[in-house]
Amino acid sequence: MGVHGLQRDGLEPRFSGRFSSAYLVAVAVAWTLLSTGCSDDPGSMGPAGSGPVSGDASTIGEGVGEGVGEGVGEGGPEQSTEGPANGGQDAGTCPHVPVESAEPTSAAHVNDPVYDDAAPLGGDHGNCWADYGIYEEPLEPARWVHNLEHGAVVVLHACEEGCPAELEALRAFVDAHERTILTPAPGLATRFAIVAWGHRLLVDCLDIRQFETFYSDHFNQGREDVASGAPQGC
Repeated sequence: MGVHGLQRDGLEPRFSGRFSSAYLVAVAVAWTLLSTGCSDDPGSMGPAGSGPVSGDASTIGEGVGEGVGEGVGEGGPEQSTEGPANGGQDAGTCPHVPVESAEPTSAAHVNDPVYDDAAPLGGDHGNCWADYGIYEEPLEPARWVHNLEHGAVVVLHACEEGCPAELEALRAFVDAHERTILTPAPGLATRFAIVAWGHRLLVDCLDIRQFETFYSDHFNQGREDVASGAPQGC
């Protein structure tokens, strides 16, 4: 899969740590890129597994847009499929989208759980959870939903047209926050999502500051408090 870090079952996440100068500067760099526009050319995304840049921690929070994206689901605001650049917006003009919340009714360990969509906020899951970090290939929901039960926060993306600036910001976000996972999510209804046990936020316009708020509000709110990576044999 061409990613960095631990390897289990062919899935290799890149290690995720706590706040670092790399994260702070990467957010500032991502903001600069978002302000000047994202390329629609998927080839501009760079090599798989490329991580956040490093630099001065003094740039935290500068220039990151507010708002989140347009609503998803029935009855919500009309959804835009365009990102900040090709929509003529920067992150500061992302419309607000509320967090969806629903208490999962089951948390059984099953072999082949079935989910209604690509961003389940809990439910039945596999026996094996996943290592934390960044995945370049899709991680099975059956595994990361188990991580949600342990208090994790999972970030999903589905940018068919390419979104290098946003992905750089998301990689930096995951590198800076414990018990997080970043993975592609085929079939995701929006370009980005962030999910915790019982809560999720689905957006097309990325505002890292609302992802920060979501993490602060919902991290380690699962049914169990388990910080370890995947066990041997998974």
